[in-house]
Amino acid sequence: MKNSNEKNTGILSGKSYRIIVGLLCLSIIGGLIIHGFQSSVERNSINESPGSATPNISVSQGIPVTDSASQDGSADGAAGGRGKAESTGKAAIMPAEGEIIKAYSGEQLVYSKTLGQYLVHKGVDIKAPVDTPVIVMEDGTVTSVQEDDRYGITVKVSHGDGLETVYGCLGKADVSEGDVVTGGDVIGTVGESSLFELEDGPHLHFETIKDGTLADPAEIWNW
Repeated sequence: MKNSNEKNTGILSGKSYRIIVGLLCLSIIGGLIIHGFQSSVERNSINESPGSATPNISVSQGIPVTDSASQDGSADGAAGGRGKAESTGKAAIMPAEGEIIKAYSGEQLVYSKTLGQYLVHKGVDIKAPVDTPVIVMEDGTVTSVQEDDRYGITVKVSHGDGLETVYGCLGKADVSEGDVVTGGDVIGTVGESSLFELEDGPHLHFETIKDGTLADPAEIWNW
């Protein structure tokens, strides 16, 4: 009986030893695996950290480097306009080189220093020295050259398609009725021939007529 118990005890001791050794081996292997995984993660973190590599900031050849304003001529586009009517496609040129001192007023009354009363102003006044050249805005035909107290020496040009322009307060007219003119041609000079606007100094009074109705030149000509 005693030998049998000793034998069983030996067997159990051998099995326990193998189990313990197996557990130790598994622990060592598991530790090595975890350590290797952590090392790999740390190496990847170091490689991806800021400043470890220089980013590629070169511009692709297929991407434009100019902004939209330099391509289409406007910083605002259609949304950044100046509150004017829809573009008519007319060139933004002036009939005389100078400063606009009185704008088109529509039905709003503006004060006339010369007459001492409020009147509507159906054109624009461009301040310029006497003898400054006055040019025609577009190709057309001179329909009248006349002089009156209101606007002095005046030239009227028809451009077709219901568009007409009027150039008043001239010092002289260099065209005659019936003349065919080309846009940019000199048709006269700035003067002080208007008795109704004498206090405003030398200037060009410029009007634009569309389909028989006076219109704002700034809108028609995209000023």
